[in-house]
Amino acid sequence: VVYISCIVVVYISCIVVVYISCIVVVYISCIMYTCSREEMLAVVTAQEIEAQELILAHQANQDNETAEMMKKIREDEEDMKKMANNTNAIEEMRLQKLQK
Repeated sequence: VVYISCIVVVYISCIVVVYISCIVVVYISCIMYTCSREEMLAVVTAQEIEAQELILAHQANQDNETAEMMKKIREDEEDMKKMANNTNAIEEMRLQKLQK
């Protein structure tokens, strides 16, 4: 009887140990999953922020290029106006010489 009761106690102890071990493993897995999920979310958020910064930098670069092009176009227009004024002045001088 003692032998059988010892076997039963050992058997029940083994079942309890296995059950507690399973609970601990599941608990640790949940903690690791939660941590890895939070880390993944942090990485994704950081990547999204970096992507937005790159987009904004690209847009700023395009805005700067556009502003430079507009400045060059204005300068070219001014140069053309000056050339047209010079041409008109030269033509007027020729006309005055011809009239004399």
